[in-house]
Amino acid sequence: MIQSVSAGQLPTLISQTDGFPHSLFLRGSATALQQPLISVVGTRNPTTYGLQACSYFVRELTERGFGIVSGLAVGIDAAAHRACLESNGITVAVLAHGLDTIYPKQNQALADRIVQSGGALVSEFPEGVQPRKAYFPRRNRIISALGVATLIVEASKRSGSLITAHLAVNQGREVFVVPGPFQCDSFAGSHALIREGAKLVDCVEEILSDLPLAPPALLGAVAAPEMVWREGEFWKQVFADLGGRATLLDLMELTGKSMHEVLSAIDTAQRLRQVECVGIQTWIWLG
Repeated sequence: MIQSVSAGQLPTLISQTDGFPHSLFLRGSATALQQPLISVVGTRNPTTYGLQACSYFVRELTERGFGIVSGLAVGIDAAAHRACLESNGITVAVLAHGLDTIYPKQNQALADRIVQSGGALVSEFPEGVQPRKAYFPRRNRIISALGVATLIVEASKRSGSLITAHLAVNQGREVFVVPGPFQCDSFAGSHALIREGAKLVDCVEEILSDLPLAPPALLGAVAAPEMVWREGEFWKQVFADLGGRATLLDLMELTGKSMHEVLSAIDTAQRLRQVECVGIQTWIWLG
């Protein structure tokens, strides 16, 4: 069954992203969009090395509590979805057409498995809309927005993954890149991103150390909430200074932190039931 999910039903970090659709069509579980996701994308013609790297990073991220979002394309996208499912994780596929069809058709079984395993297929396009070349770059902005960060596994100079990477930067997301072999054309785009400032990573810990927030599974079942929400005591005091109620602008002005940093912290605090939204970009401290 296909349902509609409004942006207001999604975590603050996602719903407040510039250019994010007012609503999405969804097949599967809407709760899949509520967990911390990492966007993983790459070439449609991966090398064996790229596929191995994709499997490693996705497996490690999934075991640490992250879900995976990608585009269901052949190559790295499909490999990322499969590696997540094989690790019993939740994965989200963003499509560039209506959800009454699957493109490419060879990924129909994979799409069904995503839904059956608690994940979701999402699109901004209603039923009946067929895939067009111009829709895929639009789709990419949703892939990057749904993730707290984007991982580029393997990208050539003409790869659509480069579009996703630049969109992620504009959306305030971290971009991580897996380096490739020396003078390998299928990694030329990846290496260009690194020269532009994206972070080179060769192990999952390098991703986790740079994320503004981490899911509870990262810290173990006995981890205290304050450990999950970095600087939890700091934010508790900020709300106290504001009388227990604060708007986004209040928090930015008092702390000097960016909108991305504040919304990231608030999003995690809401999941931990430490704050409650009581109006448009307005929260109260529950403690």
